[in-house]
Amino acid sequence: MDDKNRDELFERGLWYYDKQNLNEAVAHLRKATDMGHMGAFGILARIYTLTPPNPEYDISPWEYLEILMKYANLDKPNLYAQLFLGKILIGNITSNDDIIKKFGQYFAKDVDIDKGIWLVDQAVKQAEELSISKGREQFEQLGADYIEAATAYHVQASRILQQEGIVYEYSRLLEKTKHCYDMAIAWAKLHRQSELMAQFEWLAEPTIEQLKQFNNIAVIYDESVELMNANPPSSDVWMRLYLSFVGMQNHKDSVALAEKCDATYRRLKQKEEIAEEAQRKDDLLEQATQKGSDVHGLSEAIKILEGLEDYKNAASLIADFKKQQADCYAKAQKFLENAQYLQAWELFVHLADYADACEQAAYAHSLVEKQKKKVIRKRCFIGVSVAAALFTTYMLVSMLVSSINLQRLTTAREQIEPYQGLLAASNIFLYGGRTSAVFVGVRGDGTVIASGDNDVGQLDVDEWRDVVAVSTSGRHTVGLLANGTVVATGDNFAGQLDVQDWRNVVSISTAHNITLGLRTNGTVVGAGLVSGTDFSDWNDIIAISTASASVAGLRENGTVVIMGAPTDYVISEAMGWQDIVAITMTSSSILGLRADGRVEVAAPSTSTVARHRNEILGWRNIVSISVGTYGLPIGLRADGTIALTGNHPLSRYAEDWQDIVAIVSGIDFIIGLTSDGTVIGDEAADGWRLFD
Repeated sequence: MDDKNRDELFERGLWYYDKQNLNEAVAHLRKATDMGHMGAFGILARIYTLTPPNPEYDISPWEYLEILMKYANLDKPNLYAQLFLGKILIGNITSNDDIIKKFGQYFAKDVDIDKGIWLVDQAVKQAEELSISKGREQFEQLGADYIEAATAYHVQASRILQQEGIVYEYSRLLEKTKHCYDMAIAWAKLHRQSELMAQFEWLAEPTIEQLKQFNNIAVIYDESVELMNANPPSSDVWMRLYLSFVGMQNHKDSVALAEKCDATYRRLKQKEEIAEEAQRKDDLLEQATQKGSDVHGLSEAIKILEGLEDYKNAASLIADFKKQQADCYAKAQKFLENAQYLQAWELFVHLADYADACEQAAYAHSLVEKQKKKVIRKRCFIGVSVAAALFTTYMLVSMLVSSINLQRLTTAREQIEPYQGLLAASNIFLYGGRTSAVFVGVRGDGTVIASGDNDVGQLDVDEWRDVVAVSTSGRHTVGLLANGTVVATGDNFAGQLDVQDWRNVVSISTAHNITLGLRTNGTVVGAGLVSGTDFSDWNDIIAISTASASVAGLRENGTVVIMGAPTDYVISEAMGWQDIVAITMTSSSILGLRADGRVEVAAPSTSTVARHRNEILGWRNIVSISVGTYGLPIGLRADGTIALTGNHPLSRYAEDWQDIVAIVSGIDFIIGLTSDGTVIGDEAADGWRLFD
């Protein structure tokens, strides 16, 4: 009875699938898989790979695909699993990049047509043995699938012939093309599809003729000799010629020619490698020279040159750069003796790994903090103070013509500046449309506390020390250390954790698959999806923000630069702002905090932020702003209270807060840091004590 019910569920699921009612199809097929029907796994995998993700499906497509792969490769594999996996590989018919990359892990490249053809062939053989005919919908389109595979092979063959001129490889691909045509014709014949069989035979004729021509070893020999006599300069071409002659089965002097091609290949390859190595060293020498022209690049320049050993003038440059480091270190020590602590810190940070410069930088910063009477942590990176100094210079000019209120706001912003970056949080989207959150905080001793989901190691921060700021996307977490370097943990899908070489960083920002860093010289560096982004035009930057595929920077003159996902309208409006002192982004919008305590909004008309634009523009005396990727903005007033939009879903948690110095918001949370070091808000972080 169970087998009958299982088969009925499967057939009903197929009926809904044929009618394009995917929700019902998934519901019935999942019940069938629960009862052990392996054919249902194949249909489910096809639905998940051919259709956009549906939040109603609470099970990952990969749970089905991995089962599909498992049952396609058993000693007695399931023919449906083989068939659907093969068809996916043949046609690259999924638009999901994650799935394509996952296939690459199994088959060594994005789309493995050979593996797909083999799997489909095996499924067809089993189908014939079991007398499965066109009554089974899964096999009705096999003829067309083979034609699609044949076309893919033929495209590869034509590209190789045009680009490389290697007949041997072309002939091999034509053989594969002919196999696919033969299978398509056999399928049409088996199912008595005479019109299709005639069509497939007509399509196969040119391939068969080409194959006959190029299977003639004499032709292959003549064309290979002709290409060889042209004396191609590339070692790769000589290697392919070598393979062509090796495959000619001792035709004429093919063995001797193969040896000649091999010798030429080795000679050219060695010459190319020597030239490539020389070019690599020249590039490194130029790179080191450029970095050494600025004091903050001396340490990195010396490291590069030490790897070149005695190449050209590398040794003399090392000696020169080390002398510059020693002079700079002595100058920084003089600044310390004269109580010029800020100037001393700047020089020690530029020296990076020279002697005990990192320790001296931290010491200089502690002296600066004592001067300011704002001791929050025992060790703190003065990079935050540099940004504050730049900001203070800008504000001193403005205060000459501003009101008493403006002066009060400036003082309030300066008072909360050291607290920024101590607290970070972000939402995570789960299957089924649900969300979770990750919370991270920096303690006064430079260690980090964290809570929330840790499925990819985003909370593995227990070993971090000397941290002065944190940022998290929910899937990965980044920490800024007192010496200006950066640490990261969690998901590294797009390379967003590749920050180990960053130096002289004073601020960090994260988003999904993105890490952004701001250096002491006002330039920006990125990892992950923005690793190849050209930030060369971004200069004099004092603050950064990123969300989804968007990044923004705040210049020292109070203007904003943006690149990425926002619309042209949002970008043009934001880039026209003036007197901005802080920025924050959502996936489609940007908010800017003005020096007078008001907030600017640039957002598409359909966005959540735009619907509350007028309320936000009415805020006053704001000193800090925050907004989650898809949430509503919140503002921190100079008096330590929170500004919210009228119908903010979390207003009851924050409207009565007092004495707040830092805020972070998301879709379903608001957290705040009080001046006594206590975190309030979401229960996952509520009660944390960051400092005394």
